[in-house]
Amino acid sequence: MSLQSAIEFINRAHLDAELSNSVSEVISNDCSEADKYRSIISIANDMGYEFTLEEWKEALLLPSSEESYEDELLNVAGGLKEPDRPQLYCKGFGVNM
Repeated sequence: MSLQSAIEFINRAHLDAELSNSVSEVISNDCSEADKYRSIISIANDMGYEFTLEEWKEALLLPSSEESYEDELLNVAGGLKEPDRPQLYCKGFGVNM
């Protein structure tokens, strides 16, 4: 099990519409957070991704490659970050888990 596996699963979900829909459906279900986590990890395990709940949560808090790339471009171009812009990104699916 690894953090890298959780990151790879998240990246795949961003590229795979069907997977993204499956994860979004789990997140929108009216069930406990623990059940949501178990369901997402089960989907990932079925696809060959192995990670723990802690690794999943950590992966969600890491900046996505797209956001990091955008920040790098702003800095290279001499742009300034907006002072009120949140610096904590979530690679998840638009929910707080």
